[in-house]
Amino acid sequence: MQHDLITMFCCTNLSGQVRGQGFATRQIEKRLKGGIGWTPNNLMVTSLGTIAAGVLRAQDDVMLMPDAATGVAVDFGDGTAAERFYLCDVQNTDGTPWDCCRRILLRDAAAELLAETGHVLKATFEHEFIYSGANSRIGDNFALDAVRRHGVFGETSLGALRAAGVEVDSYLAEFGPGQF
Repeated sequence: MQHDLITMFCCTNLSGQVRGQGFATRQIEKRLKGGIGWTPNNLMVTSLGTIAAGVLRAQDDVMLMPDAATGVAVDFGDGTAAERFYLCDVQNTDGTPWDCCRRILLRDAAAELLAETGHVLKATFEHEFIYSGANSRIGDNFALDAVRRHGVFGETSLGALRAAGVEVDSYLAEFGPGQF
């Protein structure tokens, strides 16, 4: 059976989840120029999978327009499917910025800060996650033993991030069970 590689166009929603829509990678040139349709209420999907109450509806449409500079392609080297995705601006179907696009809002706020004060916003983020396959114990927080017991997981995670061009500052067992 033949396989079609998949590329995802993604944005973050209000719960901080990266969500998006995929397509056959062979369509990448067309999609980089024209984007892909997206439903505004996807912004309201909570981290628990429900849709929060709000004014956004499924009947309207917006477009995920990729930022070509954000393209990521990672081959994990273990026979599993490679990951390919782009972060996107969300636009109205006429190409104008969508009022609720978090990337556009942040970019505009940073430009306004620079114009009004001469200051450049510098930021970083700390990504924490829960490893569902963790063999956690009480007292694992920040413990060498927790990192040791999950060594292959940590090494694989760091390797995948490096392959994606992400420089990792640190890796540790965090406060919660299975949290790294």
